[in-house]
Amino acid sequence: MSYVNLSTAVDWIHEINMLPNLEELYLSESELRNTVLPLRQFNLTKLKVLDISRNNFNTTFAPNWFWNASSLTYLDIKICYFYGAIPDEVGKMTSLQQLSFQNNLISTMIPSSFKNLCNLKVLDLANSNTTGDITELMERLPNCGWKKLQMLDLTFNNIGGELPNRPGPLSNLTYLVLTRNKLTGKIPAWIWALKKLLILELSANNINGIVKEDHLNNLTNLKFLGLGYTLLQMKIRRDWTPPFKLLGILLPSLQLGPAFPSWLKSQTSIEFLHISNASITAIPDWFWVVFSRAEFLNLADNQISGALPATMEFMAAYFMILSNNRLNGTVPKFPRNITYIDISGNSLSGTLPSDFGAPRLDTLILYNNSISGTIPSSFCSLTNLLALDLSENMLTGEVPNCQEDMNLVKVNLNTNNLSGEFPSVFGSFPNIVFVDLSYNQFHGNLPVWIWEKMPFLAFFSLRSNMFHGPIPSEIAISKELQYLDLACNNLSGSLPNSLSNLSAMIRTSGYSELLEDNNLHRLSYHLFNSLYDHFGTREQVSVSTKGQQLEFSDQLSYTVLLDLSCNSLTGVIPQDIGALVGLKAFNLSWNRLSGQIPVNIGQLKKLESLDLSHNKLSGEIPPSMTALTFLSSLNLSYNDLSGKIPTGNQFETFNASVYIGNVGLCGPPLTGSCPGNSSSQDTHGNHRGLEDISLYLAMNIGFVLNLWVVFCVMLFKKRWRIAYFMFVDDLYDKIYVTVAVRCAIFKRKLGQT
Repeated sequence: MSYVNLSTAVDWIHEINMLPNLEELYLSESELRNTVLPLRQFNLTKLKVLDISRNNFNTTFAPNWFWNASSLTYLDIKICYFYGAIPDEVGKMTSLQQLSFQNNLISTMIPSSFKNLCNLKVLDLANSNTTGDITELMERLPNCGWKKLQMLDLTFNNIGGELPNRPGPLSNLTYLVLTRNKLTGKIPAWIWALKKLLILELSANNINGIVKEDHLNNLTNLKFLGLGYTLLQMKIRRDWTPPFKLLGILLPSLQLGPAFPSWLKSQTSIEFLHISNASITAIPDWFWVVFSRAEFLNLADNQISGALPATMEFMAAYFMILSNNRLNGTVPKFPRNITYIDISGNSLSGTLPSDFGAPRLDTLILYNNSISGTIPSSFCSLTNLLALDLSENMLTGEVPNCQEDMNLVKVNLNTNNLSGEFPSVFGSFPNIVFVDLSYNQFHGNLPVWIWEKMPFLAFFSLRSNMFHGPIPSEIAISKELQYLDLACNNLSGSLPNSLSNLSAMIRTSGYSELLEDNNLHRLSYHLFNSLYDHFGTREQVSVSTKGQQLEFSDQLSYTVLLDLSCNSLTGVIPQDIGALVGLKAFNLSWNRLSGQIPVNIGQLKKLESLDLSHNKLSGEIPPSMTALTFLSSLNLSYNDLSGKIPTGNQFETFNASVYIGNVGLCGPPLTGSCPGNSSSQDTHGNHRGLEDISLYLAMNIGFVLNLWVVFCVMLFKKRWRIAYFMFVDDLYDKIYVTVAVRCAIFKRKLGQT
C-alpha cells in the first residue's frame, strides 16, 4: 500500500494487528501521521518485512509497537522523523537482516544491544545525527562468529575519533560509507585488506596520510572510490595499472596535479568522475575518449587550459561541470544527452553554436567568458531549458523572440551589450522566477504585461539600462516580487502608491522559497541504488546594497530589496511605504523626490540599508527612524532636511557624512548646535557644574566632621577607648586562628595527593 494516501486512517495499526498471518507490510510514503505505543496483544508474529518509511510520525523512537516484531528480517523506518534514543528492545529482533534509520534524529550512540543482531547484513544510519566515537560504535555492532555484516552506511553524522586498528565485525564488508563525519587519523591497514569491498567512501573527514598503489592493489572488486575533501595525499606511480574497474571516483580537493592522474587511463567503465579543485592544469587527449561513456563529469576549479574538443557532442554525459578553469576557444556542440552543463568562469570566445544539439538540456551556464555575437535562434529549440545564464559576456543584438513553448524559470543576461525593447519572449515564460537583464542597453517603456504574464517573478533587475517612462502601477499585481532593482535608467513620473502593496515585501519572514529552489542546483548520482554524491551549486548574484556591490548566493532568498535610484522620479515618497515591513534594503537616491520622509518609515524594522540622498526632501528626520535597530547603512545627504538629528540606537553610530548637504540640520554628529538651544545648554551646563561642586564639597565636609566626632569620643572616654582596642584585638585573633587552621588543612591535603 505504499504511496496510497492513508492520512485519514487513524486506527490503522489496530486494523493491521488483526491479520496474524501477515508476512510483508509496505506503507512507504502513505501520508501516515500517527503511530501507537506497544499493542496490548501483538498478533503480527509472522511479520518479516515492514516498510513504513517516508511518513511524518514526528515522535520518539520508543515506545512503539514495531519493537515487539521479533520475527522481522527487514525494517525500514527512514525519513519518519523519529527522534531520541533507539531503545534496547532492538536487540531482541535477532532475525533482522536489513535495518534502516536514515534521516531520523537519533542524537546519541546506538545501544549496546545491537551486538545481539547476529544476522544483520545491512545497517543504514545515514543522516541520523548519530554521535560518538567510531571505536565505541564498532564495538556495539554485532560481532558474532560468522560476521554477516556487509553494508554499513554512516554518512552525514557526528561520529569522531580515529578508526580502530582492527576490523572487528567489519571484515566481510562490501560497502563502507563514512562520508561527512569528524573522523581523524590515518586509514588503518584492515580497510585496504577488504578484498570483497565494492564501495569505499571516506570523503569529507579529517583523515590524513598518504595513499599509494600498494594500498589499492588488494581491492580487486572495487567499483566506487571516494577520498575527496580530506587531508589525504595520493602518490600513485604513473605506470601503475589498477586491478579494478571503477564505475565512480570522487577525489575533489586533493592535490593531484598538475598532470591529470595517468592511472585513470585504464578506467574505461567510469560513469561518475569528480576531480574538482585538484590543481590540474591540463587534460590529456585520451581523457575525452576514455571517459566518453561517463554520465557525470566535474573538473571545476582547476587551472585547465586548452580548447574543448569538437568531438564533445559524441560523449554520453548528462552532467558536465568545467567551470572556473582557463579553457579557451569556441563553445562546441554539446553532448546530445546533456541536461546540465556549466563552463562558466573560463576564457571561451567566438559565437554561440548555431545548433546546440542538446534537446534535453535544462541548465546552461556560460557566464564570465568572452563570448560575442548574438543569441542564436537555436536557443528557442531548447524547449526543456529551465535555467539560462549567459551573463558577463560580450553578447550583442536583441533576445530572439521564440515561438516554441518554453518553461524557463531563471534567466540571467546581465553585463552584456544586448539591446532592444524589453524582450517580448518573456511573456511566454509563465513560470519564470528570476530575471536579470542589468548592465545592458535595453530601452523603451516597461510593459504592463510583465506583472501579468510573469506572476511568479521574485527577482527582477533592470539596473543600468536605458528604460524610460513611468513605473507601471500594475506592479502591485506581483505576489512574489521581493527583489526589484530598476536603478540607473531614465524612469520618470511619481512613485506609484501601489508599491506599498507588494505582498512579498510585506512578509515578515523575508524569505522566498521560489528563489531558494531556483538558485540551488541540486545534483546527485546514484550507484547500486544508493546516493553517492549529492551536492548543490549556487550561482553568485551581484547585488548593489549598503553603498557597495556585493556577491550573494545562499542569502539571496532572504534578500528583500527595492532600488529605484539614479532615475528621474518626482513627487513624494508614498505615505504607506511603512507597510513593506520585510524590506532590508531601500534606495531612492539620485532622483528628484520632494516632500517629507514618511513618519511611518520607522515601521521598516528589518531595514539594514536606507539611501535617500541626492533628492529634494524637506522637513525633519522622523524620530521614528531610531526604531530601525538593524540599520547599518544610512545616507540622507544632499537634501533640504532641517531640524535636530534624532539620537539613540543606530543613530549614535552614524558620522557627519550621512547628513552632509542639508544646511538646516543640526545636532550631533554635526558640529553646530541647534538654534535656540545654545544658551539653555550653557545655563544647564553651568548649573550642572555647580551642582557637582556642591555635592563633592558636602561629602568632604561630612567626612571630616564625622572623623573628628569619633576621635573626640575616643580621646575623652577612656572606657570606650579600652573597649574599642579590645574588640580590635579579639577580631585579629579570630582571623589569625581561622587562616592558620585553613592553611594546615590545605597542606595536609597536598601531602596526601
